[in-house]
Order: sequence, then structure tokens, then C-alpha cells
Amino acid sequence: MKRTSSGLAHVMRPATLTVVLALAVVACGSSNSGVSTGRADSDSAGTSSPSTPDTAADATGSETTEIVVPSVTEAPPITEPSSTGPTTTLVPITLPVITTAPTTTAPPPSTTPGVPGGWVAVDSFPPEVVPPLDESNQTGVPSPALPTAPGQPLADGIYDVQAGATPWSPANPNVLDVSVHRYEACTVIPDSCISYGDPFAPDELGIEAASYDVSLPLTGQIGVGLTGYDCQAYDATGNGADLAALFTAFDASYSADIAPLLGGADNPVDVLSAAPAGGFTGENPDCSYGLLFKNGGAPPLLLQSTYNESFDSDGNSLGITPLSVTDEMHPETLQVVNGVATIYLYAGFFS
Repeated sequence: MKRTSSGLAHVMRPATLTVVLALAVVACGSSNSGVSTGRADSDSAGTSSPSTPDTAADATGSETTEIVVPSVTEAPPITEPSSTGPTTTLVPITLPVITTAPTTTAPPPSTTPGVPGGWVAVDSFPPEVVPPLDESNQTGVPSPALPTAPGQPLADGIYDVQAGATPWSPANPNVLDVSVHRYEACTVIPDSCISYGDPFAPDELGIEAASYDVSLPLTGQIGVGLTGYDCQAYDATGNGADLAALFTAFDASYSADIAPLLGGADNPVDVLSAAPAGGFTGENPDCSYGLLFKNGGAPPLLLQSTYNESFDSDGNSLGITPLSVTDEMHPETLQVVNGVATIYLYAGFFS
């Protein structure tokens, strides 16, 4: 058999066999007058009508009848289902071009809370941050260990603090260099404590010699506690920016109204008591002999002396020098709570 383009199979056999084959095919025929093999997609697909028989004479003159075998409809080949599921037709689509803006990395937000500004009068400061002014030891708990490398933060606690080697300057008003020392139990460092012969109490503290230098930002990042005096102590809180403004005002007025009088015939206290200037006035003589400096809402600053004077071992004067801002507003203690530092300074009465 030979497959043609029409899909029909024609069988050519000698006449004597044609009848037999035709009878066999007719015997197997169906009601659709065709023989189907396999599976058809529809009743009409691939079906042809029978041809009209033709009559012809052979070479011997006898007439031969050709029996035409009905066309056999072949079903399309059976396609096994794909093991990977139904076939999916992919239709190409065009995606819009997305332009990505350059990525900008923002600095992390600051985790340091701001300290409110403006001087606020308070009744008193916690006793643990107020060093004794008489001949006695500080009391409380020892300070945490100091950092071991520059730039590391101080742990929460209370420390002794002193003016640093680099004095405050109006050219850089928002920085104060200080030297931080630990408080340690007098039972541990007895030579650093005042002793009257009695055993030290467990809470008596001395000051270690070892120090750690810190540059405090005089901004809203730190708190300030300041004690002033005008016949009585005045305590107030503020922030570093308030202290920087007070430092600046005091330094300018002192340089203009007191420094030019030092070493002269006129005593600055007498001059400014008689003619107040630059925020300086005379203190009430019933309270102390000195000057007061008043500026805005800050506590009044008491100047019991208008200069520094040093002496030799025999008590002879080695000369006088002007006051610095930290000579007048003396750093006392530094308290760190939740990573936020508060410096306490004293500008009151010394016995």
C-alpha cells in the first residue's frame, strides 16, 4: 500500500482476487459505508463518497467488472499526553522600561535624646552629685571603670570631673574639655581620702588619680546643673547650649570690665560695686564681699575674688592671673544616665 497526499489507499489486484477482497471488505463494512481504523475526531472528517464503477473490456474481449473498495478513513495519529502537562503557548509581551533613581543612603537617626534648654530653678540637686565643700569625703557608690581607648563613651554612673588641659575658648564655644576621674571606696584607696583616724565608712569615696579626657559638646546633647549664689545658694538646670551662652557672656564682660583693672590701683570689686557694668554688681556686704554676675535666667555667679593668685611654699605671692570661665564656674561632677551626660558646676560661696 502506498500513502497518497489525499490519505486514500487504493488496492490494485488481478481481477480474480478483486472480488474476494471486495467481498471481505463489504462484509466488514459499517453503517457509514467506510471502514475506520483508530479514532476519528468527527463523523465527517476524512470521509469520501464511493466512486461510480467503470466497465471496461480486457485484451481478450471479455468484460470485466472492477469492484471499487470503499475509501478507508484514517484517523489522525494518537498523541500521547505530555508528561509535563498541557502545552502552553507563550505570547511575547513588551514590558515598560523602569528607571531606578540613584540610591541615597541616609545617615541613621540620632539615638541621643535632646536635653531641654532654658534655665529652670530647682530646689536642690541629688546629694550624690554634690561634692562636700568642707573637709570630708564624698559619699555614694564607686564609679564604673573608665574607658580603655580614646573616644569610647562613659558608662552610666557618677564621676569626679575637672577642667581639662585645654581651656574653654570663645573661638570654639560649643566644646568643653574635661578630665574625668573615678570615685573609689576609701577602703580601697585610703591615701586619696581624708582621714581623722576612724575607720572609713563603706560609702566613703576618694578620687582616683587616673583620668580620662572627654570633650563635652556644649549643645542640647548634654544636661547642665549650675549652683550660683546671692546670699543663698541658687540651683538651676539647663543644657550645654545654655552653658555655652553663659560662658560667652561672662568671658566677654570679664575681659571688658575686670581684666583691665587687674594689677592697678583700683580694686575691681570697689569699682563695679560703685558703678555696675557688663552684668557685674556688688554683692550685699551682709552676705559676702565680692561681685555678682547676672545674665538672663542663669543663677547669679558669685566672684569672691576677681583673679587667681598663686603662692610659694613660704606664702609669698607669685602673682595674679585672670579668671577663666571654669575658674568661676567650677566643674564638680559628671553624671551619665542612659548614655546622656549631665555636668554639675559650682559658682557659689567658698568658706
